[in-house]
Amino acid sequence: MKPNLVRVRQTLLGYDYAFTAFGLLVVLLLVAALRGPKLFTSEGLTIAASVLAPLVLAAMAATPVAISGRGGVDLSVGPLMAFLNVAIVTWLINEGLTGVVPVVAFALAAGALFGLIQGLLVSLVRLQPVVVTLSGFLFLSGLANVIHTNGSEATFPNWLSSLSGTTAGIPTAAIVVAAICLAWVPVARSTYYRNLRLVGFDDRTAYASGVNVALIRAGAYVLGGLLGGVAALMLSSLLISASPNVGTNYTLIALTALVLGGTSLAGGSGGMVGSVLGAIDVYLIQYALATFQFGKSSEFVNQVANGGVLLIALLLGAVAVSLNARRRATA
Repeated sequence: MKPNLVRVRQTLLGYDYAFTAFGLLVVLLLVAALRGPKLFTSEGLTIAASVLAPLVLAAMAATPVAISGRGGVDLSVGPLMAFLNVAIVTWLINEGLTGVVPVVAFALAAGALFGLIQGLLVSLVRLQPVVVTLSGFLFLSGLANVIHTNGSEATFPNWLSSLSGTTAGIPTAAIVVAAICLAWVPVARSTYYRNLRLVGFDDRTAYASGVNVALIRAGAYVLGGLLGGVAALMLSSLLISASPNVGTNYTLIALTALVLGGTSLAGGSGGMVGSVLGAIDVYLIQYALATFQFGKSSEFVNQVANGGVLLIALLLGAVAVSLNARRRATA
């Protein structure tokens, strides 16, 4: 293997990118314990897990696209969740397809198909990722509203609504997210994932080393679509209704968590650990601020806090990367 390729692969190892998100998590947990200890009760943890599940999965869905490079920012992740939520409620359930297999299969297949279309437009047609995903954002947002306007809602199946409950005293949503994270472990250790990070870091080096750059990059969008499908299921469980207009918020939260977790929007650096921690951080910021009495301005205070913390995280991340590069240079 060429020396420069070895250096690239070595640079992509480790979890240095998640350091800032982990440090912030510790601080926020302390603040939550002092300001709102109810979070750590059985009821509080169940509610938190139900709200967190779609947030975490949305951040995870945006991660492979960002790692794939070329400025891959998946703006469509939120509208994809909203569209699948509306389609499940107004199409599948109304048609009597309420079982686990048809609903889960539809969410995963539709998410993967949409991801594949976007991936092919980026990797083969070579359109800019931000343009492709913005188009997806607008298309899915409009389609979700059209379906919701012309459709009717039906009674939710018990198995779907129970995802926001408990199983053997443990929040079901937490079990689902943990299972997805465990299922990701073999993917993260696979040759495909190493090649994905290499493609995002330097696609020319990847191409020179024999990596099929177009296939690897398109696969990242498919992975994002699959995770978006799971996120849509957890969103449906949380809302217990069709909500076509929640997509924008989830896109913003997912991208905030992504950057907060240390994933570089330039590609090649970051991973799921940081994205999960970043999503939890965003939730805890909102939870901690809710313990203060801001009245009608509480939503705007949340935006200010998220923006400020994100900026600080970016600065700390840049410092950490610089120090890490110096350490490796002198090693």
